[in-house]
Amino acid sequence: IIMIKKIVDLVNGEIGCEVETENKYTNSIEFVNWCMIEAFGEEKAKELVCQPNKELAKQCCFSAKYYKNNAQYYSMPKTGDQVFFKNDKKELVRTGIVTNVDENNIYTVEVIDNVVCAPMYAKNDYAIAGYGRPNYEELSEEEVIDNEEDKDIVLAPLSHDRSQAIKGENDNEIDN
Repeated sequence: IIMIKKIVDLVNGEIGCEVETENKYTNSIEFVNWCMIEAFGEEKAKELVCQPNKELAKQCCFSAKYYKNNAQYYSMPKTGDQVFFKNDKKELVRTGIVTNVDENNIYTVEVIDNVVCAPMYAKNDYAIAGYGRPNYEELSEEEVIDNEEDKDIVLAPLSHDRSQAIKGENDNEIDN
């Protein structure tokens, strides 16, 4: 739970930032990568989002493929997931972090029109392609707790039910 809280707090702190003036990230995939690195460090960030050792993905299609290859790509969202959006051609075009889920909606933080925004979507929104689920449970307490205010939060295991995982073959298309 603490790992998810850490990433959600971080992305929420970026709401309203303009990407052209902040120079931390220039698009949605760089935003997610930057947030993961800020929260967990580069090495752990790569592990969490199933990235190869060289560098973090620079395109949504590759990032989604890495999750799929590790059976960590889902059709139903959870807080802390990386959400992927598709266009009418089913090409992955944008990504963000799920900050909350309720019965009918998901709430995200993502880059839209060069500004970090916090939109809400219906769970069945056509534009949602799927969800990459970082393996937050892989982090040890020492790797996650880095300030005094987090030390009293109890770590709880995250359910990692892979029965809903989506498997895909194509690099940049999702058949939903």
